[in-house]
Amino acid sequence: MSKDIIVFTLHKSASMFIHEQCEKLTKLCGISYYSPNNPTMGMDAFQILTNKKIWLNKSGCFGPIRFFVEVPNIEDYAIILHLRDPRDVLVSMFYSYCFIHPGKVQPNTSYRKAIAENGIDQFVLNKATNYPIWIEKFIEPFPLIDKRSVIKRFVSDYQHEFVILGEDRLQHKRHVIPGDFRIKLKEKIIIELNNLFRDVLSVLGYDE
Repeated sequence: MSKDIIVFTLHKSASMFIHEQCEKLTKLCGISYYSPNNPTMGMDAFQILTNKKIWLNKSGCFGPIRFFVEVPNIEDYAIILHLRDPRDVLVSMFYSYCFIHPGKVQPNTSYRKAIAENGIDQFVLNKATNYPIWIEKFIEPFPLIDKRSVIKRFVSDYQHEFVILGEDRLQHKRHVIPGDFRIKLKEKIIIELNNLFRDVLSVLGYDE
């Protein structure tokens, strides 16, 4: 008997394309398909994150799950992990955030326009090196007496570590292809991203 399937991926990693593939394949196989993209199936993101019981009485294919979640008896499932080069993910995030995705603030207006005008290099580097958030998580297991003050001091000490001098303007059209970051980003930023993601790139088999 074949195992039930869970498809893990991330946002900006062709997750809608993965959803379409899962829909077609499950129909061909004659198995049930449970997806956050099909809200009537009771597998929305909130349920996936908060209710472990949703996995107990369902059988078939589950996906795309756009984040890791602890699934009871996960070893009993066939796992598909679909990932994208993290450098391309950040580039895609820039275009979606500034121009494409709907929201309370219209694309290419207000702070979304300001971010676009500040340049793709600054956006990508900020996302990759969001130091205050990173250090707050990283510092958690260390038995410090006053973690708040340590975080504050570290943030102050490293406030200029990730600053790019000059202003960068958006000059390229979108190209949804592997290695898009090589077209969109400056060599300096690519080198920094390679350093940040070196271990991940190695595990995923991406060239620097």
